[in-house]
Amino acid sequence: MTGAGLAVVGESLVDVIIDPGGGRVVRPGGSPMNVAIAAARLGMRASLATAIGDDEHGALVREHIRRDGVTLIECGRQDRATNEAIASLAPDGSASYAFRLGNTVTDIDRALTTAGVDVDHIHTGSLTAATDAEWAEALAVVRAWRPRATVSYDPNCRPDIGVTRTEYRERVSAFVAEANIVKASDEDLSWLFPGEDHDAVAARWLAAGPQLVVITRGDAGPVGYGSGLRVARPASRVIVADTVGAGDSFMAAMLAWHDDHGLLGENARRQLDAEELGAMLDFASVAAAITCTRSGADSPRRDELRERGEAVQHAPGFAPHSAKA
Repeated sequence: MTGAGLAVVGESLVDVIIDPGGGRVVRPGGSPMNVAIAAARLGMRASLATAIGDDEHGALVREHIRRDGVTLIECGRQDRATNEAIASLAPDGSASYAFRLGNTVTDIDRALTTAGVDVDHIHTGSLTAATDAEWAEALAVVRAWRPRATVSYDPNCRPDIGVTRTEYRERVSAFVAEANIVKASDEDLSWLFPGEDHDAVAARWLAAGPQLVVITRGDAGPVGYGSGLRVARPASRVIVADTVGAGDSFMAAMLAWHDDHGLLGENARRQLDAEELGAMLDFASVAAAITCTRSGADSPRRDELRERGEAVQHAPGFAPHSAKA
């Protein structure tokens, strides 16, 4: 693996997936963990700073993280249970979630400093960047590393974790202001800012600091924004198995595309032009679409994007990129 060193900060957990018929499967999950693994599968040098318990679920998560070459940096308490997300699947493959949380990410800056990994880019978001126990430390880490690394952020909002909408907005705004790259789904924005035009939200976020904002919009396709720039692309079309992990595959592919083009790291803070932005959105859309053809957060590898990209873009069905992962 070459290119930028990616450090992902955030939760790992187990997804307890319940299908419409009541069947139950336990799989490793968590949005930041999914992003780290998806990025590693696309050739990035990825590490994950996270909290995992010393229990059966924790063993499953550790093996899953290491299998794809992600460097595990443990920042939690092993004497606490591994976190759980209960994912209930609807007949159309979409997922709704409930959470059992208790193992928080702590002492992140020290862990990153002593881990011996290259950190050219930091990605965070989801529960770690929103829950009361963790968001302030995650934000402090982003601020500490931002002078020497680029930053990406995906709010991946979970309205049912006990954080009010007002608190959520404040925390999202703080991370957006520190990020170079922001991705959010239309579902995120509709919950955070009910009734507000999404183009207006993107413009406000760009004014706060990022060079790039991307909004995924299900079968309507993603839209990317830069200063004075708006590029919309069609959704990649596939037969959907479920949408678990699709948004995280999209996020990881965005980062891999930037890495391919030397656009991550301390000296790589520039805006994409319209052609570059369209190419990046297409690349990320195919990665998310392939994930949707599989059960669970099973992101594609680089060779699959090359081999299947064209077929995915023209197959029937659709991949809803606004899905929660």
